[in-house]
This record gives sequence, C-alpha cells and structure tokens, in this order.
Amino acid sequence: MGLKINTIIHLEDDEKFVLLSETEYEGSRYFLAMGVDGEKEIIPQKVAILEEQTESGDSGEEEIYVERVTDPDLVVVLTEILKNGCD
Repeated sequence: MGLKINTIIHLEDDEKFVLLSETEYEGSRYFLAMGVDGEKEIIPQKVAILEEQTESGDSGEEEIYVERVTDPDLVVVLTEILKNGCD
C-alpha cells in the first residue's frame, strides 16, 4: 500500500517525521518530511527528504521503510520538485 501524506513515521533512531508531500522521480518515491516532537509539534529546522523502500518480509508481506536522501545533487533536484508540489 505504501506511505501516505500527513502520516507521522518513526525511524529506527527514534526520530519522528510527518510526511508533507511526495513525488516519483526516476522510478522511486520520495517524501518531503519535517521532524516532530513528542507532542506532535513540527520542528521547522528538522527537514529531510526520504526515499520509500519496499522488500518482501519473511511472511511474504511487503515491508516498507525509508532512507534519507544524502546525495547533494539529488537533494537539490528533489527539493525543487517537492516544494513546487506544496504550492
């Protein structure tokens, strides 16, 4: 099924992010996300671009996780696409 906008996700390092916008680029799905604190308040200086990853679990069900985009060139391209999607 996949991730949805306005969903709060928890990363392995216990960070929490709310998904604000999404796009597909070169066959992958990306999200613009902002950090949230324990009271679900947005942390404006905590912004990330996340790539959705899927793989089959042991039970055969699809498991979904995300990875931070760290390639600076890709971050620039995706930021422009995702910002325009929020307008």
